[in-house]
Amino acid sequence: MDLDEIQIKDLPEAKQFVFISCWATGKTESIPLWFFYGSGMKGVRLKLPRNMFAHGDGPHRSKDDMTDFIILKSLNNTFQRSKNEDELIPYIYGPSKVEYTDKNSVDCLLSDSQVDLKKFGTVKSKGWNFEKEIRFLIIPNHIFWDNDAFQIDKKRSKEPLLDKFIDIQLNPDCLNSMEVTLGPGVAEAESIIVQSLLKSEAPDASLRESTFNGKIQLNR
Repeated sequence: MDLDEIQIKDLPEAKQFVFISCWATGKTESIPLWFFYGSGMKGVRLKLPRNMFAHGDGPHRSKDDMTDFIILKSLNNTFQRSKNEDELIPYIYGPSKVEYTDKNSVDCLLSDSQVDLKKFGTVKSKGWNFEKEIRFLIIPNHIFWDNDAFQIDKKRSKEPLLDKFIDIQLNPDCLNSMEVTLGPGVAEAESIIVQSLLKSEAPDASLRESTFNGKIQLNR
């Protein structure tokens, strides 16, 4: 986790309302990613379709050619703004490539209200470029599509949210097309657990061992 992630200089208050799902685009396995996110190389690597979400239509390209977005068609995709108020999440923005930079902050406003989503929650320092990261952004009702561009409601962007996370339902079909790779440190007993889970929840998913098996000296 990057504790010093690039700041949004011209809209700093909006950062707390961006929910992010992080993925890597590399086709080959990465030793640093196994170390960072693989629980001592004992985790798993999942490969899923880009539109993995239930009732998701897309990805579509915005008319100003600035970002991709997925339209959600389920009324179950809601967040809580207050104890008595639920609101629909209409879009997932992305998948967006993360930009790696030497800067400490970036501007995301193209005008008084128009937003450049390429800079909104998708910029990190260059030390993280090994991740080859893409992100899906969920920004509840503060950003909306209008006049062929993404606009921001500045007033609403300052209103608090009660949610600390948002779950978006996955398309069950995507689980059966999932590819699962076992980390190079996975023990036989752990592999059996993964196989059992896949047999129960995603019987058509594929499972393989890491290409680094037997090539890395691990401290067990």
